[in-house]
Amino acid sequence: MPIAYFSRKWRSPTERAADPCRRELSALKQAVDKWHVLLFAEPFYVVTDNMGVFHMVSNLAKGKLPKSPILIRYLNTISAYCVRGIEHKPTTQVFTSDALSRSAWMDTAIESDDPSSLPDLSYL
Repeated sequence: MPIAYFSRKWRSPTERAADPCRRELSALKQAVDKWHVLLFAEPFYVVTDNMGVFHMVSNLAKGKLPKSPILIRYLNTISAYCVRGIEHKPTTQVFTSDALSRSAWMDTAIESDDPSSLPDLSYL
């Protein structure tokens, strides 16, 4: 069960042009950095919809590293934590975080006091 949600926009042209696997691994590293206090001493699971990240983190336990120095740096940061396991779920099964990160109403709904401006999330 997810306990938190984290999102940010890709700011630089280099970040936006990066391949999806690198962006997903970067997002995982940033999330671990953001919640360092909560995650450092406790084992946790990672759920991803990106098969490349799943294989990279899985192969890390087998001693296989990617060729990119940036990806190695991201994996090095993640490996300092007690990642108990990583699970791949298809995007259709991880729709909650994707819906929140892509939602146009998030910025306006948070500023509004009108409950009718919030979407119906009863199906989640």
